[in-house]
Amino acid sequence: MPRMVIIATIFVAILIGIGAVVYLYNFFVPPPDEQELPDKKILNNLRQTPEVKAFAAKYPESTAIVDRSGNIVVQYSPDPSSTTGEYSLTLLAQVSNEGRLQSMHIQCVSNDGQQVERIYLDLVNYIQTERCQNKI
Repeated sequence: MPRMVIIATIFVAILIGIGAVVYLYNFFVPPPDEQELPDKKILNNLRQTPEVKAFAAKYPESTAIVDRSGNIVVQYSPDPSSTTGEYSLTLLAQVSNEGRLQSMHIQCVSNDGQQVERIYLDLVNYIQTERCQNKI
């Protein structure tokens, strides 16, 4: 084999190895703890989004829970006394390890836990019209 082919093969193998190490490192890095990335900072970042503003306007007594058991996820739930019907609606926001919003969706769950609906598009309109009860 020509010398250039051997060098190119070794170079490609090194690049693949480096890529694999970087991917695995990022995949297995735990989320930052409360001191490194305070819940308050995460919640302040999310408070500026149209979805959270709409949720807070509709449910002023809602609660926000920051879950760090896997990826950082913030769950917004209305006060149970402010909702009626056979379902519960939550707004879920996945946050990066730097505290920036990565994705957001609404989850409607029947009170018996048997039916789940996830909504990914037009969240502000969905929050304002709250169609969970019509679909579950």
